[in-house]
Amino acid sequence: MRVAEITADPILHGGHEKFISNLIKNNPDKDVQIDVITPYQCENEDFRKTVAEKGGKVIALGLPFLRGKSRKLLYKPIYALLKSEHYDVVHIHSGSISALAYIARAAHKAGVGKIVVHSHSTAVQSLKHRLVKMVFGPQLTKYATDYLACSAEAGKDKFPASVVKNRLVIIKNGIAVEDYKRDEITRAKQRELLGIPEDAFVIGHVGRFAFEKNHAFLLELFEEYYKNAPDSMLLLVGDGELKDEIVEKIARSGLGDKIILTGNVDNIEDYYQVMDVFVLPSLYEGFPYVTLEAQAAGIPCVVSTGVTEEVMIGQGVVRVDLKDKELWLEEIEKARSAGITDNANAITAAGYDIRDTVETVLELYKKG
Repeated sequence: MRVAEITADPILHGGHEKFISNLIKNNPDKDVQIDVITPYQCENEDFRKTVAEKGGKVIALGLPFLRGKSRKLLYKPIYALLKSEHYDVVHIHSGSISALAYIARAAHKAGVGKIVVHSHSTAVQSLKHRLVKMVFGPQLTKYATDYLACSAEAGKDKFPASVVKNRLVIIKNGIAVEDYKRDEITRAKQRELLGIPEDAFVIGHVGRFAFEKNHAFLLELFEEYYKNAPDSMLLLVGDGELKDEIVEKIARSGLGDKIILTGNVDNIEDYYQVMDVFVLPSLYEGFPYVTLEAQAAGIPCVVSTGVTEEVMIGQGVVRVDLKDKELWLEEIEKARSAGITDNANAITAAGYDIRDTVETVLELYKKG
C-alpha cells in the first residue's frame, strides 16, 4: 500500500511535521509505504532523514508560500503529481479549510480511492473564517472519504456540521511517552549547555513564533514576574515569522540576559528537562503536542483557555483566561512548589501513546 501524507504548509518543525514523523517512525507495517508531499519547501533535514530511513521520500514542489493568500494554485501541481504516482491513500494535513478542499479535489480527480482530511487546529471565528467554511465545506463533503481531527473543537472548526455529527474521527496526538520522563542528569547537562544556573527558576515555552502563540503576552508576563523573582529565566524554543519582532521586544525590556531563544531543536525532550513550569498563552489551539509533551515530562503547565480542555490529562495543568494576568502570575508562582509529577500512566491510559495512534491510523488506511 502506498500512502502520501500531504501537508499544505512548508515542512518546518510544527505540529503537522510532528504527527507525520511520529507516524512514520513508529509504523511497524513494512507493507505500508509512506511518502510526504508539500507544495512548498522542506526546510527540516531531520524530517527528510526520518522519512528516508523508513524507505519513503519527501517531495517538495517548490511553490511560493504566501500566508493568508488563496490556495487555488495548489490544485494543478498536486493533481499532476498524484496522477503520476498512483497512491492508494492520500492523508491531507492543514489548518486551512480551502487547502484541504483543493487538495482533496485534486486527489479525487487523480483517482485516489481513500482521501483523508485532517484538522490539526482551531482558528479565530471571524466572518472570513465562516465564509471560507461555507464555500469549501461542501467540497470537503464531496471529495473526501474520511474526516479526522485532533480534538472535537478542531473538527467543528473545519468541517460541516453533518460531518462532525456522523463521520468525524478523533485521532489522538500520541507521543513516545517514555522519551520525556524526568532525568536529572539530562537536566543538569542541558542547563549547563544553555548557561542556566542550577538554582534558576525556568519558565518554558515551545512553539512557532506566530500570531496565535501570543509571545508578546508571554513576555509581558515574564517582565512582571521577574520583578519579584530575579532568579527566574524564560526559555523560548522555536522559530517563526514573528521572531524578529519578539527579539526587538526583548531588547527593549532590558532582560535579554534572562531570556534564552534556542531556535528549532530536534532533541526537544531534553529542553523540557530544563523547565520548572511550562506556559502556553495561545489565542487558539487544536490539541497542542507541546502541552502533552510537557505533561509527559511531569512539568506543571499553565495554559490559556484558548487551548482545548482535552489537554488536561495528567496532574498539574491549569487553564487561565488571558484577561486575568494576575492569575497567570499566581499560577506560575504556585509551580515553584508543585514539583514534578509522573503522568506517564495517565497519558497512556488516555490513549496518547504513539503506538495506539499509529495502530488507529493504519487501520483507517486499510479499511475499505
